[in-house]
Amino acid sequence: MIQLENLKDSNQLEVTLSGKVIAHDYETVLTPGIVEALCEHDYIRLLVGCEDDLSYDFGGAWSDLKLGLSHWHGFDRVAVVTQLGWVRATVSVIAPFTPCPVRIFDPSKQEDARRWLRESLGSIHIQELSPGVLHIGLMGKLDPEIYRNKDEDINSHLKDLDHFNLLLDLREFQGWEGLSSVSAHLSLIREHSAKLRKVSIVGNSSWQKMAERFGKRIGGVDSQFFDGDHFDDAVEWVKE
Repeated sequence: MIQLENLKDSNQLEVTLSGKVIAHDYETVLTPGIVEALCEHDYIRLLVGCEDDLSYDFGGAWSDLKLGLSHWHGFDRVAVVTQLGWVRATVSVIAPFTPCPVRIFDPSKQEDARRWLRESLGSIHIQELSPGVLHIGLMGKLDPEIYRNKDEDINSHLKDLDHFNLLLDLREFQGWEGLSSVSAHLSLIREHSAKLRKVSIVGNSSWQKMAERFGKRIGGVDSQFFDGDHFDDAVEWVKE
């Protein structure tokens, strides 16, 4: 059985799966509910609660797969609340490959799951250091919504510039939530790469330094990595 609740004035849905879930449950409850929500919102956030007696027949499992393939790009974030070992194992395997962030919560942490769905996971701070020099700081874990909200802000800074230099501050950056966040990041880079002349990257992780070296070879942009405690040196270099 599938029960669906659409939270009022919100893009958040809550789904409860219990007993034996069959294809008919998807066809009459879950799929129509998701389609209706996507007609009202560009992206939806989904909480899936799995009761201890949950089981699937083949039709239910196939419908689950079809639903995911059809609507994954409409999901902004998915929280799975369960203590079932087979569900937790399945979600853990597929989560790294889904386009949106997916996280597992214990039933005792259901309110934490709701809070995770509501809250922003990170932030992007934009500041003009001097004419033609932009400081962008990535903070926390970034999800696709953050990039969507900041894209117009970045464009407003760059629209009148023929070229610009960039200080990319990664000192408080914790990574991306889901593959679509990485895709949004790369799309943002591609969109403005033709104007980019010089990049200083400030960070505290070895992978960030490796990424700078890789990007230099691929993109051909003049770039340099600075350890987090040499922020002033990074500012001076990118302004030169």
